[in-house]
Amino acid sequence: MKLLDIKPKAAYTLVKIVKTELTESGIITGTRTIASKLQVSHYLGEVVMDGTGELEPGTGVVFNELAGYPVITDDDTIYAKVVAKSNLIVKTTKILDMQEDNTLPLGTRVLVKLHTEGIMKDGIIDDNGINPREMATQKGTVISVGPEATSTNVGDKVAFEPFCGSLITDELKTVHEHDLLFTF
Repeated sequence: MKLLDIKPKAAYTLVKIVKTELTESGIITGTRTIASKLQVSHYLGEVVMDGTGELEPGTGVVFNELAGYPVITDDDTIYAKVVAKSNLIVKTTKILDMQEDNTLPLGTRVLVKLHTEGIMKDGIIDDNGINPREMATQKGTVISVGPEATSTNVGDKVAFEPFCGSLITDELKTVHEHDLLFTF
């Protein structure tokens, strides 16, 4: 079967994985290093076809490496998955150089620029000299809001649990709107 023969249904998107990092055995993994020590497990991909037509072919997307269903094609050099739209985290115009000006959250997610001064070191929380009560939440400023997020605005300063959401770069994180604890 050819990749373009696959027609995803409305709730799904066909995504071709961008090969960014490989394991030693040549197997594509979603693990990538975004800071000098921190690794995240997401696939970076390009939309081949969207079931609703909302995402244009070629649009960059990020999703959890466990999401989606691998598809077998005639071309062994292409690795693709059919992914539920709810599992797509962000869309971007520059998949290999995601920045706050080219990355938009999807669904109910918001894109947050983390307040990391004195808290993060090499993408990892550095708890030396920090009040333990401050470590219970992570904070940031909302820089973009997904199309289904209804109660959060760009510019809101928000707090959320440190382990919720998806780290996109060492200073950008997506968080579901319902995971936001409070604004300040």
